[in-house]
Amino acid sequence: NTAQGCQYGNYCGGGYQAMIGKLDYIQGMGFDAVWISPVVANTDCGYHGYWAEDLFAMNPHFGTEEDLVALSDALHSRGMFLMVDVVYNHMGPADDKSQLKPFDADFYYHQNCQIDYSSQDSIEDCWLANLPDLNQADSRVGPVLQGWTDKLLTKYKVDGIRIDTVAYVHKGFWQYLTQTALNGTYAVGEVLIGGKPLSYIAGYQNSSDNEAQGLVLDAVLNYPLFFSLRDAFMSQHGDGISSLARQLQQEQATFSDVSVLGTFLDNHDQTRFLLTQSDHTLYKNGLTCTLLLPGVPIVYYGTEQAMAGGESDDDKRQPLWLHGGYDTSGDLYTFMSHLVAGRKKMLELGQADEFKVLVADDGNRVFGFRRGLSVVLTSTGGQDSGEQSSVVQASELPPGLGSDGTQLCDVLSQGNCFAVANGQLEVTLSGGLPVILFKKLSD
Repeated sequence: NTAQGCQYGNYCGGGYQAMIGKLDYIQGMGFDAVWISPVVANTDCGYHGYWAEDLFAMNPHFGTEEDLVALSDALHSRGMFLMVDVVYNHMGPADDKSQLKPFDADFYYHQNCQIDYSSQDSIEDCWLANLPDLNQADSRVGPVLQGWTDKLLTKYKVDGIRIDTVAYVHKGFWQYLTQTALNGTYAVGEVLIGGKPLSYIAGYQNSSDNEAQGLVLDAVLNYPLFFSLRDAFMSQHGDGISSLARQLQQEQATFSDVSVLGTFLDNHDQTRFLLTQSDHTLYKNGLTCTLLLPGVPIVYYGTEQAMAGGESDDDKRQPLWLHGGYDTSGDLYTFMSHLVAGRKKMLELGQADEFKVLVADDGNRVFGFRRGLSVVLTSTGGQDSGEQSSVVQASELPPGLGSDGTQLCDVLSQGNCFAVANGQLEVTLSGGLPVILFKKLSD
């Protein structure tokens, strides 16, 4: 914490062995992958992992190499996967580069300069937050990063990587890494620069500009959708639902593959949803969209314990064991288990690539869509919204669900059913709660 002389927070406990002991808690909600902090040794106060001091040494605060392999093995034994956060753009703050390994001299880095965000060259070559900016195009840098990646994936049995500060590195390096080191390992990148169009962000999945052509990375974190979801469900903007529908339409037309983008409602860099909006019903609706819309959903730890956090970096990253604990009987933990089960059922039934917005009603505060053989309806009305009725024409329903008399039942409430009648499906949302509807099987 700041009392220990660290401006942005410090280590507070936790490690790989402790995480192994909590896998029942995570898997109990149905999750099948875990994303952990960067694993390399960091400079002082680099508890977050983004200030690398030695790429080829482990962060001793989290555990040993053997501990990390044990975590990977424990996950794999459960049919789960391990994703590790990684940084290629920069190293940690250091007055003397000789303390940074293996890049221990000035010639490994770009010259220090302040970023001009109107220039992509400046974004890539200048120093973000005054952190030593690696020159990946240098033949003494790129291959070393490639070798480090290979070790990370093979020695520690890593299944996926989340890449920090992607837009601050030339696309050519990402293509080189994809072709030489990743070998099909899922990679999702962070592209977070304000004021850039959707096409700029999509260009880090598949590029068609002067910098690069073709595949860059598998996916990026879907920050545009994150902001749209928060506008609709957290801020309850008057046109939030129609804006969300437009955002989804634009993404379908702009990204080469929306199904692999990382979707999320909270993360370690943003204030938590519940800090701004305390209504858990609105939170449940936003989470329902996060898990059921196209993409690879990512849920920030503490969501299931209603963590609200604070404004500072360290308060965004509070330890779960001091802020909610590991209660498996609470409302949001139970909700998450039902929600993940709903997502898995949708995927298992097939046709998940089939997606269409069905309802985008700002006035009635209802947003609905079909994906695969499911129908999802959500509300931005909140816990005091009473009953909200919404009608979907039978012709708009998924195949096999539009005949009169067909019953569709909600997996979240585990009981509420609605029948198609007179060529339409009328659904009533109670108390602002979302529904995920599937065709009822014969009794």
